[in-house]
Amino acid sequence: MNDSLKKDLLHLGGALLAITVVVALCLGCVDALTRDKIAALKEQQVKDAMGAVCGTDATFEPLEADIDDETIQDAYQIIRDGSPDGICVQVAPSGYGGEITVSVTVSGGQITSIEIVSAPDETPAYLSKATGVIEKILTRQIPGVDAVSGATFSSEGIMEAVENALSGAIPPS
Repeated sequence: MNDSLKKDLLHLGGALLAITVVVALCLGCVDALTRDKIAALKEQQVKDAMGAVCGTDATFEPLEADIDDETIQDAYQIIRDGSPDGICVQVAPSGYGGEITVSVTVSGGQITSIEIVSAPDETPAYLSKATGVIEKILTRQIPGVDAVSGATFSSEGIMEAVENALSGAIPPS
């Protein structure tokens, strides 16, 4: 290898290293600047979903429960007129394309609502079909129902979310 080629390779390698370092520093700065904002937006999204399900007259207090299930993200006591009125649990099991965040609400010993909060990696058509499993669960009041044909993984993710919420965060009556 001649000296000119070595010099050119070192020059290009140095330039590439400098660009990589600058980009990494920029990404680190952007992460540091946006991390809290993203967390706050996600928390607000969860609270908005719970408010939509439970009504604007409800408030939510975090449950300080000993939860073993890693799919359970948050659990909240629903407070209405100053008294406990149920529990809302945020669960994030896997679906077909990735994580599905589901809000499961139980009040008076009944599953009162199941809402898909987010499923960014699920195929919309499959997820749309899988919402049929929500109606089955609410009607039968059990998480183990037949999966929706054509959306098996998404359906199973929703059923897992309900089962995990009921067994992991909601105390037995």
